[in-house]
Amino acid sequence: MLNILGQEYDMQVSDALPDDTDGLCQTYSKKIMVKPMEKMLDPTDTDDVKKKRFNEVCRHEIIHAFLFESGLIDECSDEQLVNYLAMQMPKLIELFKIQNCLE
Repeated sequence: MLNILGQEYDMQVSDALPDDTDGLCQTYSKKIMVKPMEKMLDPTDTDDVKKKRFNEVCRHEIIHAFLFESGLIDECSDEQLVNYLAMQMPKLIELFKIQNCLE
């Protein structure tokens, strides 16, 4: 379970997702589902590459939930914005750590 701005979300790794879907955030039922890491990308991709994709998908779906719970409904549906944040978040966090401005 994840507490996202006071709402409990059930986050699970699931084989039930369609082949063309790596993750899904169901904001009204408070569920986040992510495809198993080993099923990410192409079977020939390395575990490191799959792990990177898995983590990015987890961040992506969590960001959908944060935007929704913040009342940013339009932004919650903006895949370009959510993808950008999911991809850049590790870099932002690293910079925040260097600047000692996370708290």
